[in-house]
Amino acid sequence: MRRILIVMIMVFSLPLVLMSSQDNLSKSKGTDQNVIVQLVPFPAQEDVSRTAKIEATFAVPLDISAIQEHNIKLTCLSSKTHEHMAGTITSQTEKKLIFTPKASLKPGLYEVEIKSLKAEKAYKDTNINEIKYRFVVIKELLQSITIRPDTVELKESESLPLEAIGHYDTGVEKNITAQVQWSTTDSQIVTVDANATLRAIKEGATTITAKLGNVESSTEVIVYWEVNGHRLPPEPDKALNDSTLLGIDSNNNGVRDDVERKIYEKYPKKLHRALLMDGAGVYQQIMIRPTEEARETQKSISRIIHCKVYLRRIDIEIKSYDFNFMDFLEDYTFNTKERARKYLDYNLALSGGNYASKPSDWNRNECSEETIHVLEEMGL
Repeated sequence: MRRILIVMIMVFSLPLVLMSSQDNLSKSKGTDQNVIVQLVPFPAQEDVSRTAKIEATFAVPLDISAIQEHNIKLTCLSSKTHEHMAGTITSQTEKKLIFTPKASLKPGLYEVEIKSLKAEKAYKDTNINEIKYRFVVIKELLQSITIRPDTVELKESESLPLEAIGHYDTGVEKNITAQVQWSTTDSQIVTVDANATLRAIKEGATTITAKLGNVESSTEVIVYWEVNGHRLPPEPDKALNDSTLLGIDSNNNGVRDDVERKIYEKYPKKLHRALLMDGAGVYQQIMIRPTEEARETQKSISRIIHCKVYLRRIDIEIKSYDFNFMDFLEDYTFNTKERARKYLDYNLALSGGNYASKPSDWNRNECSEETIHVLEEMGL
């Protein structure tokens, strides 16, 4: 019973002891010796884990045979009796000593004393004077942060609540969303407000970071352009896209990414887009298929032309000069010398053929499934 009472007194009096001892945290002796390479925890450190070990690394080898238990002493200054912490001393290398406490450290102010160390005989002229410094052990130490969700892809104007989960040295996980500081590498693409709400501003890729103290975690955010439920591919790098005949088709829909984006940028109507995407897919086939198959490819182009003529009865805009979709697709599809050469070879291969159509060809059945689906959505 007496032991329990003492523990309770120590716990409740700890904040007062820490406050009164905080001014003495920076007290130290011999920590600036040139022979010292590293001290862990470092002097006056205020966020030491309860499972910490005392590590001292020196520039010269130590006389390991002379190491004794009293060479490193750890004292809890926050305890009423200034309790000495029992532990073992080991040498990881000839230059490094480690003091491992037998029990986990209680939160509070500690003082470590390292003394009576000697360098190896070959370095007998090197003195290692007494080292004394203080540090603070905290209740739990944040080791890492996990951002949830860990993969973020949003369409423009969409928002998403974020969470930050803290992982502590005690094995405990806590929701620290309200405690972390949120930031983004590009606030023109996304922002994160005080409530940890992520808002997608414009298309692009960026990184968001959650930080608390010295611990931080980052994750990539992708904002994409979506139209009528269709996710557009990202704008391809022009040099990379134009370095090959086929270019980049990241969503594997048979249309080069830059051409697909141009269609959606220029034409707002769903019917127009469907027709143009059909045409862009066939034009891409001109570059994929061997020139010897040009007449087979032309059959697909003829079907699209037949569909376009049929649609002119439904949508008067398709009659207009502005919807000269063949010119539009040619300009954006065959936009490099290599692609223009391939198109020229294709047309040469068609020489001597008859590709005229008749009114009976201009019917709904010549349209693609996607175009027919759009017509059905329109009630046609």
